[in-house]
Amino acid sequence: MADFTALDVNEKNLFDEVTTASVAAAAASQTIDMTGFKELTLYVRNVDAAADAYVTINKGDGITSGIGDRVEICKHAYTSVIKISDTERHCVRSTGVITVELNDSAGTALAADILSDITLIAIRR
Repeated sequence: MADFTALDVNEKNLFDEVTTASVAAAAASQTIDMTGFKELTLYVRNVDAAADAYVTINKGDGITSGIGDRVEICKHAYTSVIKISDTERHCVRSTGVITVELNDSAGTALAADILSDITLIAIRR
């Protein structure tokens, strides 16, 4: 499965790694708690030899959610950095989470053999 790490940037602009208890088991779909944070940057590393990863940041239920989901492609054998400054668009207000999915071009969750080639790091600020 995909490696998943969450990092927080504290008030001194230093990284604090989130405890593994607050990170969902590595999977094609991750929820990231944005309570107390306003910015999210995703670092996606895809070392698969052939498969592209479609990174979908689901729309939330905020005022700008009508814009819809955001989909970015992390090509095979590449690394992508995705900055999300409009977290209101993607955050579910009742839970404070943003959902990120790793899909194929058809919108289906990536297979386990491809997920094993993906590293996802979420940096909250």
